[in-house]
Order: sequence, then structure tokens, then C-alpha cells
Amino acid sequence: MKYILCLTSLALCFFAFSQIPTNFVTTSDITSSGWEMYAENQEVKVELKRSDCYLNSGLDKQYFLIRITNKTQNNVSVSWEMDLFYNNDCKTCGIGEYEWQIDLGPSGSAEGLCANGSDNEMRMFSKFIDANYSSNDELTGFQFSNLTVQTN
Repeated sequence: MKYILCLTSLALCFFAFSQIPTNFVTTSDITSSGWEMYAENQEVKVELKRSDCYLNSGLDKQYFLIRITNKTQNNVSVSWEMDLFYNNDCKTCGIGEYEWQIDLGPSGSAEGLCANGSDNEMRMFSKFIDANYSSNDELTGFQFSNLTVQTN
């Protein structure tokens, strides 16, 4: 039994986990197109910005882009569940399809882009802004649930 406890303790020394507290954000609170702080701890910083994306595809869109920065000299894995509220109704809560993870090297960062084919974990669709296409659906709020950082 002591042998198992020693091995478990030794394994935990190589991995550290931390949970970052997050809040529900109403999208109307993010009015600028510059990066705004969403969550931060000693290991990572999560920022967001609103971006109108003109993709030359006939369906221009607005996204909230995500930037995650590793503030340490270690490799980290950041994971979260994305709760997206469209017209004040959570459309992704409890759906495993919206569980994301990103690995970052020392002092590395990842940033969402407007481009077609960009990583969906680094952006949140807000609404269509194309003059030829309209939809009543609009992102009204979101939260990164279970935002966790693992240092390895």
C-alpha cells in the first residue's frame, strides 16, 4: 500500500491542475474591438474581442475571438466547456461537442481568426452581419465552464 501511495504522490508532482473561476458574460458588455480580459491566473490569461468578419463568401459574420496566453515557462494544457446563449437560451450547455482543449508551449499563445476553416475552439459565432442574409439568432451571453489549466 505504501508503494502505491508513493507512486501516486510522485506522479502528481509532475502534473499540476488549477481551476480558473469564470463568470457569465453578456455580449452587450463587450463593445470594443480590442482585446478585453476574461479570466486570468498565474499560469494563463484568457482575452476576448468582438470582430466583424468579411469573408467574401456572401455570409459575413460577427465572432467573439479568443486569445489564450501561457504566462509560464512550462507546457500547459487549457481545457474548458463553452456555454453559448443565443437569444438568452443556452444552446450548448451539457453538449460534449463544445468541450475544448488547447496545448501551449512556454510563453506561447493561441488566437482565434476570422478566416474560413479557423479553429472553432478559439472563436464564438455571434451573428450574421451580411446585408443579404439575416437571422434572428444572436449570441447574447457565454461562459467558459470548468476552465482548467494542467501544467506538465
